[in-house]
Amino acid sequence: NSDTRYLVIVPSLALADEYRTCGTVIHSENTKNVQQQIFRAIEASTRVIVITQKAFLDCQSKPLLCEHRTVIQDEHLEVYYTCNWRMANHMDWLDMFSVTPTKHDGWYEVFIDTEQAQAFMATEDMLDDKQMIDDLLATPQRIFTNRPGLEADSMLFRLISPEVYAGADSVHIACANFTATRQFHIWAKLFG
Repeated sequence: NSDTRYLVIVPSLALADEYRTCGTVIHSENTKNVQQQIFRAIEASTRVIVITQKAFLDCQSKPLLCEHRTVIQDEHLEVYYTCNWRMANHMDWLDMFSVTPTKHDGWYEVFIDTEQAQAFMATEDMLDDKQMIDDLLATPQRIFTNRPGLEADSMLFRLISPEVYAGADSVHIACANFTATRQFHIWAKLFG
């Protein structure tokens, strides 16, 4: 349909290259370059944008990327990630997180104060890997832990939300045996 704008999300660079004749291909070899490519494609009103799953998940402006587009996701999206806690040197920033019990024994939901997280990201510390906080801020998700409070060695379990496609006109997932994937089971149980 020549009047429809598309966002095609693919799992690999090789598959993205196969779509090259269909539209502008964006992948995550360089995160900053990815952001520039995305903004250029949006600014140019590119009708078909093909992006790898990693580049899509790393994108800071997913709603802008999905807005008024038909999203075609080729294969399932990995929606479950564990985060190694890297706050040991910054325990004074720990109050950017709050932890509340869930209805499931032994599991607690973690909420992040985005203003405090952004302030933490703005602090200068070249020895720090703040990618975890970037990941928590960039993608709609629910975050859980298996302890009633966060400690220096806590583990976080990230479950990406269907809101990752906010702004899309429609979403089509092309995946054989989709009902056997974590994306299907987690989204059905947590998000209905």
